[in-house]
Amino acid sequence: MVKFFMKDFKIPIAIIIAAIIISYTLYYNSKNDPLTKCIDRLIKENPGIYNSAAAALICTGTK
Repeated sequence: MVKFFMKDFKIPIAIIIAAIIISYTLYYNSKNDPLTKCIDRLIKENPGIYNSAAAALICTGTK
């Protein structure tokens, strides 16, 4: 009886663990994004840039 009961929980537990791993990976990658770091640095260092759209144009090299 116990073996049958535990078999039913293997797939949901695997889905939960996979979701945790994927969410952590997305969070980690979003924190280490070079474009985000460039935009944050430009907004802090340049008082003339007031919005992130202008900083994004500079960081991507289109302006």
